[in-house]
Amino acid sequence: MRIHLDEIPTTGLTVTMEDRAEVVCGAFESHNQEGVYFAAPIKVHMHLKKLGDKVIMNGSLETQVRMQCSRCLEDVDQPVATDFRVVYMTKYPERLTSPAKGDVILTAEDVGLMLFENDMIDPGQALYEEALAAIPQKPLCGDTCKGLCTNCGRNLNTGHCTCDAGPVDARWADLKNLKL
Repeated sequence: MRIHLDEIPTTGLTVTMEDRAEVVCGAFESHNQEGVYFAAPIKVHMHLKKLGDKVIMNGSLETQVRMQCSRCLEDVDQPVATDFRVVYMTKYPERLTSPAKGDVILTAEDVGLMLFENDMIDPGQALYEEALAAIPQKPLCGDTCKGLCTNCGRNLNTGHCTCDAGPVDARWADLKNLKL
């Protein structure tokens, strides 16, 4: 989806859409191959407003991703929801491109800056980045997930394993007698 600046009236433009992730932004398609699958359409509600040479985009995004539980490796669907604010400009501010001395310190406003060219805004990349930032880093199938047996690999949520705890490294054996 691309939006020309002339399509944004002075009162702003509100866009609501619900579509497959790959339609919203092509980058979603390649991400499906990295262990995260967008299992539901992406619902986006956004409002774009022109302010001088900038365009401010505020909105919300909802979807659902399928990923592996970080403990038991079973597939789990996780809801993803986030609010966002993106500022589109034709070029970055001078203080970011040519710092006077040392490192550049980014402000909260700087983090949401994106560039546009030829009076066309493509919100797909911003939506992709916002969705990725909202994905849980350590998804769990449940708060009580027991994970896998470290010896045999059995999913402990489906029952106890029958394997031995295995040999204890003699260097650590005395720790079993430690009373706290």
